[in-house]
Formats: sequence, C-alpha cells, structure tokens
Amino acid sequence: MCSSDLRYEFEVRIQASNGSREPVAVRPGLELSQVFLGELAGDSYSFHGVVVETAKGGINRYDLKDVSKGKVEKTAARWTAADAKYFSWIVLPEREWTVERASLLGETGVVVAMADTAAMLQPGDMVRSNARVFAGPKRSDILGSVGKNVPELIDYGWFAFLAKPLVFLMKASNRVTGNYGIDIILLTILIKILFFPLTQKSMASRRKNQELA
Repeated sequence: MCSSDLRYEFEVRIQASNGSREPVAVRPGLELSQVFLGELAGDSYSFHGVVVETAKGGINRYDLKDVSKGKVEKTAARWTAADAKYFSWIVLPEREWTVERASLLGETGVVVAMADTAAMLQPGDMVRSNARVFAGPKRSDILGSVGKNVPELIDYGWFAFLAKPLVFLMKASNRVTGNYGIDIILLTILIKILFFPLTQKSMASRRKNQELA
C-alpha cells in the first residue's frame, strides 16, 4: 500500500499474513531499479550507481563497474539510493534494513534489493513493515528534509571543501535578493576581496621580476 503527502516522497506499507495452517517464514522488503538513460546518465565524469548509508553512518558509493563486479556489500543500511547526477531514488525504511543484493539491469541500469528482518508467522499471524521512498531532484534543501545525511548524495567533486561554503553563501544571499544574477556578482566581489592580499603579492612579485629582466 502506498500513500503520498509530499511532492517527491511517498510511504510504502508492506503487510504479510499467514492464512495457512502451517508456520510460514517471510521477509518483507523492496526492490529498487533504475535505468540511467538521457539526463539520468549525466556525462562521463558524473556518478551514477548505488549509494548506501550503512548502519554505522558511513556513505558507500558503488558505480556500475562496482555493481557488475559484485562489490556492493550485504550490510544493514539506514537508506539506499539508485543515484544519478541530478536525480535520485531513495528507500528509507522505518528501521534498518539489509541490502541483500545489487545487480546490473541491462548495461546502464541497477537493481537493488533491501529486506527487513525475517519473521516466522504462525497461522493467523501478521507482520508489517514500512518505508519512505523519495524520487526527485538532488536539491540540498529538499534532500535535507528527507533525512539525515541524505544531502551527501550531492557530489561537489574534488573541490567540495570550497564548493559547499560557496553554495551556502549563494543561497543565503538569494534569500535576501531573490536574484541569482545579483548573488553571483556579490559572490564574485567577495572572492575578489578575500584574495586581494594574494593578488597584491603576486603583482608585486611580477613587477620585481620585470625590473630584474
């Protein structure tokens, strides 16, 4: 059963009951699949594959080559995503589930299976398991509302230590100006001011070299 209250998020309720006369072993779960084509494929430099936040809080990323080589670990996870450059499918179980398996779907897709703890149902017994599923754009404000550490899906590249504070400053500026053009100009001026001492030293050094020449 599914229900949706938010634009990109919906809830999945899994329910299993034993109507037989014998005990039955069940293990509720979900299978997440995604084919990375078109905009989802991104470019040769962008990541697309499987991302797992483990029960210990670590973020593990597996690209299609890792998936094809069976490198996706069977581990307890807080959430699991089929992740592309700008969009992501994320399964966030009510409690930690286990990543059971991951495999390629054709040449450009992945399939990931997550499952709750196994249960032995006696005749007439019932078990329920809930999860939230997010399917939408990788905007930090949206991902931040989905869950803890989910914004880590955004890949800022090698210069993340610079990009993250710059993005924060631009968003803070935009809340005031409401115009990204103005925000870029203000950010450029700020960077010029911050690097002004280095620029001055570089120019002074260049002048000395010219005089010596």
